[in-house]
Amino acid sequence: MRAREAPLSFLVPMGTGAWWASTLRAVHRGTPPLLRRWPAGQRSSARRPPSQCTRLHASDPAVTPTTGTTETPTASPPSLPARGNTLVVVGLGNPGERFANTRHNAGFLAVDLVAQAHRAGAFRLESKFRGLHTTFRSQRGQKVHLLKPVTFMNQSGQAVRALLDYTKALAGASSAPNLHVLVLVDDTALSFGELRFRPRGGAGGHNGLKSVERALGSREYARLRIGVGGGRTAGNGSSVDHVLGEFNKRERQFLQEHVLIDCLQVVDAWLAMDDLHRVMELCNSTLKQQR
Repeated sequence: MRAREAPLSFLVPMGTGAWWASTLRAVHRGTPPLLRRWPAGQRSSARRPPSQCTRLHASDPAVTPTTGTTETPTASPPSLPARGNTLVVVGLGNPGERFANTRHNAGFLAVDLVAQAHRAGAFRLESKFRGLHTTFRSQRGQKVHLLKPVTFMNQSGQAVRALLDYTKALAGASSAPNLHVLVLVDDTALSFGELRFRPRGGAGGHNGLKSVERALGSREYARLRIGVGGGRTAGNGSSVDHVLGEFNKRERQFLQEHVLIDCLQVVDAWLAMDDLHRVMELCNSTLKQQR
């Protein structure tokens, strides 16, 4: 049974504090701070429920241009024979209060905001998935599974594999896994707040992505890297200390006002667009220029 919608104060993840609540309120108002950075001509079409905030490209076949008139909803969502109707978005991180606000949990924080923006039910611990799990329906009618593995970062792939096996999201798929699976993950090689979307690629030294790659037996899955800074210093523990350290006050504010909302837009673009190169353009060029 779907959990009854609760006031925002009850939806704030443990340990995240008032700054997270204010981010959620901005999203629920439908006018997140990011809109102030969009070109003026796009703001009117962007002031709509957050699940539609990424409709920046009116020429996209999945996007209906805003004309100022009321749209008549279609009787049924378009069929998606190549992509399928089950999609999976995974946020990587470590479970527990101790790690709630650490940089390594950027993926958890991003997927939390996706769940809130789309009015998904509360995350519930599912032993069969080895993770916290909830679902919602996309604008195109697909069932979207959101997952936060509780296996700890280095074993994240076990939870991803379990969910994919259960949902059969890849069963009989005629397209690559990157159209079905998106992973949100922190990245010390990117400066704080920088985002980078890739439809495929290596793990880049990230143990969580290594685990996902082993579990899928493929590098053909989409990933959104969330920059947490710190560089890749290895051997002296400084990189580990950095990612397991908490965001400072300045970082928390910027995360709240910009980064997580940008992550939401990229996720929504991935849900809406079959052309992943356009998702890359939105994330790696458009949003970067607006920053």
